[in-house]
Amino acid sequence: MDQNAATLSVTSPLCKIPHYLENRLTVDDAYQTLEIMKTEGDEVERELAAQIADLLDEVWREVKVFRQVQNIYELVAGASPTMSPEELSPKLRGVRRAVRGNRLRHPRGREPARRARTHLRHEPPLQPPG
Repeated sequence: MDQNAATLSVTSPLCKIPHYLENRLTVDDAYQTLEIMKTEGDEVERELAAQIADLLDEVWREVKVFRQVQNIYELVAGASPTMSPEELSPKLRGVRRAVRGNRLRHPRGREPARRARTHLRHEPPLQPPG
């Protein structure tokens, strides 16, 4: 945003994006604004909206997974105390499938370190020279 401040109008909806992203309740507003500006903005706004959306791709994925997990919680918490797991399971099946399909990836450069396989050999303790 700073790099394009000179070419971006102060009345552009894109100027609100940093503020929307500060609060989890307005993250959806940031997403909607970017989607609209990618198609309806002027040339500078379209290009900048596309760049920002690409940078925030993982954020959108995290928000989507969080909401799906929240749906699972609400289904379980709202279930009747007498409902058996067998009765609840079909209701959860579709939501669980959606969560599995949207698993979070590790951020670039933060892939989990693979454990090196080590083979420990038992060697007799060293004896002091005699």
